[in-house]
This record gives sequence, structure tokens and C-alpha cells, in this order.
Amino acid sequence: MTTTTWIWIWICIVILILELIFIYIVVHKSYRYKHTIDPIDDHIEKMNREKIDIE
Repeated sequence: MTTTTWIWIWICIVILILELIFIYIVVHKSYRYKHTIDPIDDHIEKMNREKIDIE
């Protein structure tokens, strides 16, 4: 194989590794913030139900 082929192979490998790291970070953050977001969503739903009851 020529040198350019090896360079392209390495570039592809590096891009794949970077994508995996990015996906891991995104999944980890969403999991970390889930316990803070859920109570907020619950509160919003509760407020909406109360608003409907008032009308």
C-alpha cells in the first residue's frame, strides 16, 4: 500500500475514535442531567394541570 492510503486509514481511525468520545460525552451528560431535568418537567406538567383546573 502507498503512504497516502495509510494516511487515509489513520485519519479514518482517528475520526472514529473522536466520534466515540463525543458520543460518550453526550450520553454521559444527558444521564447526569436527567435527575435535574425530570423534576422540572414534572413541575411544569403539574402547573399545566393546575392551570387547566382553574379555567
